[in-house]
Amino acid sequence: MFTVSLIGPDGVGKTTLVSRLQKALPMRVKYIYMGDNIESCNYVLPTTRWWKKRSLRHRKNVENLKPDSLSNPEKDRDLNLLQKMVRGVRKTVGFSNRILDLWYRYFMVVYFARRGYVVLLDRHFAFDYYHFDIKPQNGRRPLKRRLHGFLLKHTIPDPDLVICLDAPADVIYKRKGEFTIDYLQNRRDQYKSLKSVVPNFVVVDANRKLGTVIEDVSNLICSFHQERLNHA
Repeated sequence: MFTVSLIGPDGVGKTTLVSRLQKALPMRVKYIYMGDNIESCNYVLPTTRWWKKRSLRHRKNVENLKPDSLSNPEKDRDLNLLQKMVRGVRKTVGFSNRILDLWYRYFMVVYFARRGYVVLLDRHFAFDYYHFDIKPQNGRRPLKRRLHGFLLKHTIPDPDLVICLDAPADVIYKRKGEFTIDYLQNRRDQYKSLKSVVPNFVVVDANRKLGTVIEDVSNLICSFHQERLNHA
């Protein structure tokens, strides 16, 4: 059928709203998490979970290492070179798996949309990273970020409808207590600025009763659905 992405700063209520929308909408709905939190993913490659656990183990092992009281400078140079090579390979493998996992999730999006579902996307990679890895800027980004931005921009389709949930930064901060109010305000501005580059973009006031927000978003999706039927 079509895809709807709900975006906005962390703590604005995306996940809560999406979970309630699945019951509120009159059509068949499929929910897919499209963010970086692996624990929240309902569709993810097995290698992604494995890599996450492996990375956590590696980090703990590094933190527990104790420097030798007596070191051999020549041996240390060889070891440092080997460590840099291993670190480079590890980062390349991790980045490659991240892109493959992203493509896998979008394959599932297309799969369900073509089978008549309204696919609700909790977040969207291209919009979350737009101002960091995609938006043109002065100066050059690191190669990894440029490649990441290129792949997001050119290999991931935009949703049919984008709903940006918005609330005052201090309200968002009180809900989760994460980040700073200045950071959250900056993210609010960044998300809302996407209206100039994303078609079918709607900002919804999330600083209201949950039931009211659900009703408004549900009406937006149903109206969008009707418009598509009228133009079919």
